[in-house]
Amino acid sequence: MKTLAINNNSLKTNNQIAFKGHNIYTTNTGSTRHKFFLPYDQNNFTAVLELRKFTEKDGEWVPVKDDSIVSTPLPVEGLYAKNAMLFPEEGVITGYRYVLSPKSDPSKKIYQVDSGTVSNVTSDKADEHFTLLFPNRNVLPENGLIKQVMPDICFPGYYLNKYGELKFNREERARALNAVRNHGNKLGGQFAGIIRMLPVWQREGYTKIVGTPFTKDEVSSHLYWTENPFQLASGLGDMNDFRQLQVELFKNGINFVADGAFVNQGLQGVLFRNLLRHGENSPFLH
Repeated sequence: MKTLAINNNSLKTNNQIAFKGHNIYTTNTGSTRHKFFLPYDQNNFTAVLELRKFTEKDGEWVPVKDDSIVSTPLPVEGLYAKNAMLFPEEGVITGYRYVLSPKSDPSKKIYQVDSGTVSNVTSDKADEHFTLLFPNRNVLPENGLIKQVMPDICFPGYYLNKYGELKFNREERARALNAVRNHGNKLGGQFAGIIRMLPVWQREGYTKIVGTPFTKDEVSSHLYWTENPFQLASGLGDMNDFRQLQVELFKNGINFVADGAFVNQGLQGVLFRNLLRHGENSPFLH
């Protein structure tokens, strides 16, 4: 990501380490919250979060007329906001940015925009740029290395206990290492194995995991013979383990994409089994 910095109204491009200064999460009560966060040196800078309303005009997002910028001091731990505060009305989008001011010279301003869609994109003035928050649009993840993972063979032997703690079973690990892989035998890898490796992959620079299916398939080891796409495959872990995987992915800044052949079914698929039972009278004959 490129950081736009401006001093005395002159544009300057600054290459810095990429960061994501905005995250959306759901509370235990189901409410949506936004966290705004900017890593900065609080001993030498003051930081503020600036919000502004934007509307679309001729294919470009421009500030709402006569609407002012709302500035809020940004603590080191970040700011939290409710979803309703950021999307006040139809046709209006909230834009955000961060402004750093050196304590040695508060008149200087360094404008930091985040990844995503930027307002006034045709303008070369950094003080006109905001990152836009769309309530119904995903922000594309940053480019980065991708790790391909098959959960069943990802460090077999690790599992999560009822407290969500990683544990290791040496016997299960030894059994998996001595097994011969085929389409039917499962080596015993669980979500816990992926969780165990996430800090390692994060240090290696991976930003995304592409995994084979983890939905219900009681026959194959690769889990592409879908039996029920709305249930987890047995042996990988329960729903608590799956939730823990989401938490650990978030902590390590890694995105997970699950592959799947959801137009196909295996021998245990409900449509195929209906065909075997009713033959030509099955509504799924063709």
